Amino acid sequence: MARGVARGEDGRTARSQRTRDQAVDALLALLREGVANPTVAEVAERTGVTPRSIHANFTSIEALHRAAVDRATADVITRIRPIDVTAPLAARIDALCHQRAVIHEHLAPLRRAARAREATSPALAEARATALAAGRDQIRRVFAAELAPLGPAARRRAAAAVDAAAGDGAWELWRDGYGLSPAVARRTMAEAVGRLLDAS
Repeated sequence: MARGVARGEDGRTARSQRTRDQAVDALLALLREGVANPTVAEVAERTGVTPRSIHANFTSIEALHRAAVDRATADVITRIRPIDVTAPLAARIDALCHQRAVIHEHLAPLRRAARAREATSPALAEARATALAAGRDQIRRVFAAELAPLGPAARRRAAAAVDAAAGDGAWELWRDGYGLSPAVARRTMAEAVGRLLDAS
């Protein structure tokens, strides 16, 4: 009897995890399709379950967004490769811009949707702050040699400027505002980063 109960619990746990995974998949798919603020009903319909089932697996829509942020973050981490900080400056700029272009292009639909919710979503606001901090840390690490001669205030300004030029805001402007292709936007990013480092 106990063994049968255990098997039943294992089955329910597996089904619950499948529903959770499918709900996160559905939310991410809706966001990528341009649905700025998907409802539980829309997620449930895409998942093929009832809204009640979604509520049974997530305490709130915020919890579902938190799970989606965790999934997207884990996916981005798999796309990041360490940059050799001893490589020539041009090679480091190229490596950074290639990496950032891939990530920005992948996350662009999610970022557009997230902006509409960041003011009211602690999960998305926290994810944004974490991403910005990680970006600043990467710039300081990859271009430490170029930033080192500067004083503390000038170093902060230069790192912030380089991170902004390689950030998702600039990428969105180049891609959506100016209609640049990913390849041209990446080259524009590299030129901007190079000029900022040269000026620093």
